Amino acid sequence: MNINDDQDVDMLFFVTAHEIAHQWWGMQLEAANVQGQNMILETLSQYSALMAFKQKYSDEKVQQLLKYQLDKYTEGKTRSENEEIPLATVDDQGHIYYNKGALIMHKLQEAIGEGNINLALQNFLRDWRSDNPKRPDHYATTRELLHYFRDVTPDSTQYLIADLFEKVYDLD
Repeated sequence: MNINDDQDVDMLFFVTAHEIAHQWWGMQLEAANVQGQNMILETLSQYSALMAFKQKYSDEKVQQLLKYQLDKYTEGKTRSENEEIPLATVDDQGHIYYNKGALIMHKLQEAIGEGNINLALQNFLRDWRSDNPKRPDHYATTRELLHYFRDVTPDSTQYLIADLFEKVYDLD
């Protein structure tokens, strides 16, 4: 990819932001080794990278990146021999926790606002930090994360949490 080409997405920036996000989340939070672990480990890094990308690039470029994520998800879904499972319980389906995860987080952000997602993630991190003495030897799961999303989601859009994360959400 040529990052100076208007037709390309700056994937170098996005992937670097994703890896830095791993450092941010990974140095503070440990996810339980259960189904959904990759939603915490990878989807949150994807979302963080997407938000960094959004700060640097135009809406047009963000839409181009989201289209890339959709294409990669569709490609992975086509190649997968496994039945798709919800994001909140995803195991080893990278096209779900990377690509679809970024798209679902973006959809949630559009519905409830970036400030609400930031508040949910801030509270989640505060309560589930690895060094929180109230939670020794306790690891976060998507069940807890979704609780924080529900807390900041207006009643009129509460259904979205179940639809986006706990069901196989159709992106079409």
